[in-house]
Amino acid sequence: GGPGAPAPAPSASTYKPTPVAQLLGLGGTPASTYGPAGGTQAPAGANMGAGGAPGQELVEEKIGVPNGVVGYIIGKGGESITDMQRRTGCRVQIQKEHEMQAGSTQRVITLTAATKEAVSQCRGIIEGMVQERLRLNAQSQTHQNHHQVQIRGGGGTNAASQAAQLQQALAEG
Repeated sequence: GGPGAPAPAPSASTYKPTPVAQLLGLGGTPASTYGPAGGTQAPAGANMGAGGAPGQELVEEKIGVPNGVVGYIIGKGGESITDMQRRTGCRVQIQKEHEMQAGSTQRVITLTAATKEAVSQCRGIIEGMVQERLRLNAQSQTHQNHHQVQIRGGGGTNAASQAAQLQQALAEG
C-alpha cells in the first residue's frame, strides 16, 4: 500500500469540511438524506441546501489522468481515494473504463467541492500521484531497456555462443 501519511493538522480557518462531505454523501450518510433530520448536526444558521439547491454553489473541475495510473490513485481497497477525499473535503469521481472514448488512454476525474481551494488541493494530490507513478514506470522501463541492450550487445557469434552456454547450463540444471 501507499505510505500512511498522517493527515495535516487542521488550520485555524473557519472552514469545516464535514458538512461538505455530508452534502456530497461522503460522510457515511446516504446522499438522499437531507438536512438535520438525517442525524447530522448542521451548525446553527447554516442554511446550506442539499445537493445543487440554491445558495450552495459547488466547484467542479475535470482533469485527465493516464488510464494506467487510476488503480494507484484509488489505492488498495480504495484507501488512497478515501483518504484524499477525507483530507480535502473534495469528492473524487473517476470515469468508468467502459465510458472512455474509443482509443483514449485518459480517464476523466471529476473533482467536486464547496471551495476552489479544496478542489485545487485535491487536484494537487492527484497530480503528484500521477507524476510519482509515471516516474516509477519510467524507471522500470529504463531498467528493462538497459537489460535488453546488454543482451543484444556483442554481435552475432557472441550471442550464439551465449545461447549455447545457456542451453548447456539449463541442461546441467
